[in-house]
Amino acid sequence: MNISLPEQLKRFVDAKVASGMYGSASEFVREAIREKMKQEDELEKAKAELTKRLLAALDDGGASIEFTEDFTEKQKQAFIENLRRSERAA
Repeated sequence: MNISLPEQLKRFVDAKVASGMYGSASEFVREAIREKMKQEDELEKAKAELTKRLLAALDDGGASIEFTEDFTEKQKQAFIENLRRSERAA
């Protein structure tokens, strides 16, 4: 497989290889693809968890929550922190 990159991306990859972080451009690309696959897997898991929680909340019939901007931001920050903890644990 041959991959063509714009000059800016080529320079970036070449700099990473030259720094010794990667043995070759192919190694860098493989690592980038693995990272993208991991991100997509984590996104799918997060979507599944959200769906599970939403369905459980609907089944529960509990008290309603007002979705203010402050509430949404707090939930987003908690979600990001949980992701970071799970990444550190992995």
